[in-house]
Amino acid sequence: MVQNDVISRGVVIAPVEPALQHMAEKLTLINQILASNWNDHSIEELRVKARTEREPIWTLEDGLLLRNGWLWVTEGTYKGKLLRTLIIKEAHE
Repeated sequence: MVQNDVISRGVVIAPVEPALQHMAEKLTLINQILASNWNDHSIEELRVKARTEREPIWTLEDGLLLRNGWLWVTEGTYKGKLLRTLIIKEAHE
């Protein structure tokens, strides 16, 4: 009865599962970006700079490499695409 009343008023209730799936995909991408920053051996030289340089261009915060206070995104990939490309795509959707 309630569902018929909602439909008669023109209110459309979107299914929750597609929205949750989209959110899960975003969280997976974020996790991949963070994991890449933590684990990518190709940025070890930058980590050394973050620990030793007097000018704080490069810093470490909770094990994450930052440049000028922003998270450094490595050249890693997720599902065969560059992380940086996926971030740009996500920002423009």
